[in-house]
Amino acid sequence: MEYGNENQLLNLIAGNLTFKRAQQLRVDDKNDRIILSGTFDVQFLNNNRPESFSRGRFDVGLIEQDFYDLSGMN
Repeated sequence: MEYGNENQLLNLIAGNLTFKRAQQLRVDDKNDRIILSGTFDVQFLNNNRPESFSRGRFDVGLIEQDFYDLSGMN
């Protein structure tokens, strides 16, 4: 979590991540990226106080370089 200009590690208690949609984005008839969209809830300790985010929403774009070729692994 970013607080002011500092990053702070959170002690997670519980959470849910739900993928609602995956879209393939094409630009000039070429695959550009996959966009994943969904929602999340998370509970955590912040300075030993329980806090939470609820009904959070995310959209993440993944390009080809974000994937690993695992075809050679057994």
